[in-house]
Amino acid sequence: MSRKLSIFISHGSHYLTDHAQHGDGLVAYGFIRELARRGHELYVAAPVIDLQTPLPDNVHLYDLTARTGPGFRQLEYMVRSRALLDSIRRNHHIDLIHQLNPVVRGLSISMVGSGLPVVLGTFVGDWPTGAPSLRSFEGIRLGIGSAFKAALDIVQQQSAQALLITTPAARNRMPWPDAVAKKTFIVSHGIDATQFAPSAEADSNGKRILFLNGIWRHKGIYTLLDAFDVVARRVPDARLVIAGHGPESDGVRERAARSEAADRIEIVGRVDRTRVPEFMNACAVHCLPSFGEPYGQSVLEAMACGKPVVVTNTGGIRYLVPEGGGYKVPPGDAPALAEALVTILSSASLRAEMGAINRRVVEEQHRWERVGDRLEEVYSSVLRPDIDAVRKGAPAQSSV
Repeated sequence: MSRKLSIFISHGSHYLTDHAQHGDGLVAYGFIRELARRGHELYVAAPVIDLQTPLPDNVHLYDLTARTGPGFRQLEYMVRSRALLDSIRRNHHIDLIHQLNPVVRGLSISMVGSGLPVVLGTFVGDWPTGAPSLRSFEGIRLGIGSAFKAALDIVQQQSAQALLITTPAARNRMPWPDAVAKKTFIVSHGIDATQFAPSAEADSNGKRILFLNGIWRHKGIYTLLDAFDVVARRVPDARLVIAGHGPESDGVRERAARSEAADRIEIVGRVDRTRVPEFMNACAVHCLPSFGEPYGQSVLEAMACGKPVVVTNTGGIRYLVPEGGGYKVPPGDAPALAEALVTILSSASLRAEMGAINRRVVEEQHRWERVGDRLEEVYSSVLRPDIDAVRKGAPAQSSV
């Protein structure tokens, strides 16, 4: 894209950060950094901004910390972000508005009437209603406010000129997906392919299974522990490393202590963001057996490090893992999960082959430079507009 744009980022995540353990904030920072690197002028608003590394001079940050109580914060943000846009436009030209992830319900409605095209996203999928420990979602969807929430989604999505989804699974965030299909584009979250890369010092002969994620029941951690009992019997030198923290941390420690292979299960707790590549490179296979993971950034990080992955055939992660890059098993199926892990751990050549496929896919589709190219194509479409031409350039997604 030869033309440099002036973009109002109306909501740069709830917590815009370059270092804290906040997935949405880190992804939003990645989008902003890549757009800035390309020379676009960015005016970025967010409720909380926590950065350790200064952004370049073409990024202007506006901290819209809440001044009201929890019940009024969204309305306050809508009013203040629109007032900020109007103020900026008195002195600067703005080409378009982009509300980054997560797409807060109804937030961009405050931009209606600005005369500027609005881009929403990226959207990630909702967790399925039956996922363990997520029963409350069913009540939310069936509750008295569900129709109102759907109406807000419809108005917001119909008013926008482009909707960005990370995978086809994110279409479940759209009450009328067919009605917005022509302005829906797949744009993945990016990955720093230099920071996350195969290491020459990696232990390629090791038999470590790595789970690196939040310790929640719906992440499938107990299914993995059940599967590891089987893996440990069939692969005597296999080890399981559980990294992360969450509500089930104590329960996982108790379950691991009861395992017949307890001495081969290592629970390391919360891992500093800077050490994630180290953990990825030290494993033989990364495993995320979630019950409907909306996206799965840790899966991309493992793939970028040239590691095979084992995930569930549901949610957004099923679209991230390419053919030949790992295995996809039914959620909650410990025997199937164990079989997949045993197969990978039993063959160094298979691990190398899978890892090479995954690294290539990350370089071709998911590194930030590729994601930036795709985002600029979408921007061009809302400013031309020529949506059909952009759609033909959409990167292929791996099949279910």
